[in-house]
Amino acid sequence: MKKYFFFFSAFFFFKSINIYAQNNAILPTKLATTTLLKTPAGTTAQANGVNCSTMIVTVDTSIRVSPKHAYLSVDITGFTGTSQMEILGGTHSFWVFDKAGKQIIFKEKVLYNVKAEMGNNVVKLILKIPFRLKTDKNLYTVHYRWENKDKRKYMDLLTVK
Repeated sequence: MKKYFFFFSAFFFFKSINIYAQNNAILPTKLATTTLLKTPAGTTAQANGVNCSTMIVTVDTSIRVSPKHAYLSVDITGFTGTSQMEILGGTHSFWVFDKAGKQIIFKEKVLYNVKAEMGNNVVKLILKIPFRLKTDKNLYTVHYRWENKDKRKYMDLLTVK
């Protein structure tokens, strides 16, 4: 069977993301209410039922939890359409792929910090996703997905760092 590598279709610019992976771990689909989120260059994000005002994506090597790994740091502010409890009760999943499209499995989990404002359900979400060794300078594709319990709301984030 021919291996499928990441392919961004031309439809991406028309609010549709088609991503194919070797083992189909990444399959975001376009729904009627899917929206593209504002992201920095090199990062793509889409969501259903939620939105954010700003997103900052950086590489963090100062985390002491697992000192041998570099983490993808995602700071999402103005996360609306959800609540702190809904984010904490949802599923946080991530996948990491190398240049050849081969999936890299990590034993570490996504680290996250959720803060909310009282009364208006505006959430700030900080994610730390392990994706490579600190000494490794190769590019990796990182896909993060959050879904609420009933899977009606989700956020997909895809970046190459």
